[in-house]
Amino acid sequence: MTKVAFLQALKQALGNEPEAHEIINYYDELIDEATLNGELESDVIARLDSVEQIVRSLGKNPHAYKRKNTVVDKAADVTLTIIGKIVLTFLCGIAALIGLSFTSSGGISMFSTIYRLVTATDTMVILYYVSQLVFSIGLTLVGVGLFIKMLHYVKEILKEIQALFDKKKGV
Repeated sequence: MTKVAFLQALKQALGNEPEAHEIINYYDELIDEATLNGELESDVIARLDSVEQIVRSLGKNPHAYKRKNTVVDKAADVTLTIIGKIVLTFLCGIAALIGLSFTSSGGISMFSTIYRLVTATDTMVILYYVSQLVFSIGLTLVGVGLFIKMLHYVKEILKEIQALFDKKKGV
């Protein structure tokens, strides 16, 4: 029996079955993938259940013939994963720039505050500058920490993307 004859008989036997289109597509893809792997079409069809057995099995498990992961599905999954990781890398880069901004703002504020603290004479003014200095140091440290952490994330994400490309190429 040929694939066309098998699928036509299956279509006729399924009649008005709600999932007939999915079932036919399932067997169509199953036969195509097997023939792409070097099997003969007739051997693949002979190995399958008969059309009558397929229709009878629907009563037991109507969702048994849902579409399986095909080569196209797998390629789409890998592609979307790569795109998602690239977007994540971009967002981590933005966060790293924010960390760099905190670092530079805190550093400039820290040196400016140290200069004012050295020239201050009033106790209240000195306390104000000391608190501003503590804030500047904290801002600088948060910025450095954020920058380093985001660079680490970007490095890990780029490694994952490279691994996905290598996997896709079959390396």
